[in-house]
Amino acid sequence: MNLLILFKQDGTNLKHVYNDHVNTDIPYNDFCALCRSCWQRKYGFVVIDKDSPLANGRYRNGFNMFAIPRSG
Repeated sequence: MNLLILFKQDGTNLKHVYNDHVNTDIPYNDFCALCRSCWQRKYGFVVIDKDSPLANGRYRNGFNMFAIPRSG
């Protein structure tokens, strides 16, 4: 399994993650909105499962809640 787990990041690091792992899936603004939504909870995090389909678990709010990008 190929997972990335992202706790709250600054803009520079978030942009690096986007460029390296996300840019072919969704626009940067949508990715930022997804991250902000996941980070609203205390200890909230984003999971990127590179082995899952875009609309079926690639992006998750924590481990159990799928976060389907608006563009997906």
